[in-house]
Amino acid sequence: MFPILFLLGSSGNGCCRDRCCRHSETELLRHRRHVDGRQRGARHGRHNRCCRCCCCRCRCPEPEPGPEPIEQPNGLAAFGGLWAGGEPVEQGALNDFSVVPLTEQYPRMNVGVEGNALEIEIDGIYEVNYSFTGVSNNTALVTLAVEVNGDPVPGTALTKNMPSGLQRSFSLSAIIPLFAGDLVTLGLAADTFTDITQGIETGATLTVKKLDEIAGPFLSPFSAR
Repeated sequence: MFPILFLLGSSGNGCCRDRCCRHSETELLRHRRHVDGRQRGARHGRHNRCCRCCCCRCRCPEPEPGPEPIEQPNGLAAFGGLWAGGEPVEQGALNDFSVVPLTEQYPRMNVGVEGNALEIEIDGIYEVNYSFTGVSNNTALVTLAVEVNGDPVPGTALTKNMPSGLQRSFSLSAIIPLFAGDLVTLGLAADTFTDITQGIETGATLTVKKLDEIAGPFLSPFSAR
């Protein structure tokens, strides 16, 4: 019964245990009787036509290729920034935000510059990073915030006490929706009339980078539209 053991995929026929032949047990038994009755003395590999695996002289079928990988775009779709150092901030009315001067540019793509503002060119969800370092000649409570189209964005304000002549630093980030045409600026407000000057080297920064598309009917109350 030597050929039968091989046809049934016993421990001696390790490759047939993989079941790559796709035939049913009934077909295997029928083929076993054929080999047992008419080809008893023949070699197994010559007559085991049903098994499409490594124990036959024919090759197993090649696996079908999978789906092509989806190519993802590299890098950010939009980014940019402004910075400055040593610039004075002109104060308006008490507790009203004044635009912080930003005179130098970081590398940018799909983000424009309009004076001290970054102009958004592509709708999306953006990460905004901003900072300010400066000195006040009078003690005051000073608030830093991001403004979009002239309005401070809720959740972006930070207030600190600035003693006269002592340098204070602000550093924050936020994730907000922005739309093409929005103007993003950095605003500073104080509860006392005072002169505030940026730090000498990098006194203020404002950067934006697009993270994702805006999904669904989501509108920003700070959009120009």
